[in-house]
Amino acid sequence: MNEQLDSIEITALRLSKKDRAMLVDRLIVSLDEDVEGRPEEIKASWDAEVLRRLDRMDRGEGTLIAGDEAALRIRAAAQGKH
Repeated sequence: MNEQLDSIEITALRLSKKDRAMLVDRLIVSLDEDVEGRPEEIKASWDAEVLRRLDRMDRGEGTLIAGDEAALRIRAAAQGKH
């Protein structure tokens, strides 16, 4: 990561959980701007995906990973250490 990104991360982590969730939502929407479709269609697609994944978990077809472990894996993948 670069210094600006580190600074943003430090600042974001000081936010409440609710505010961090809102920030994440806004960042995801900003990534979806390059995707065809209206924001409500994109949100509906994400909602459907969440429900599909929850259904898989309910059927025992998936494995849950603790949030901390998931964050470590994401960071490692982003740094090319997967």
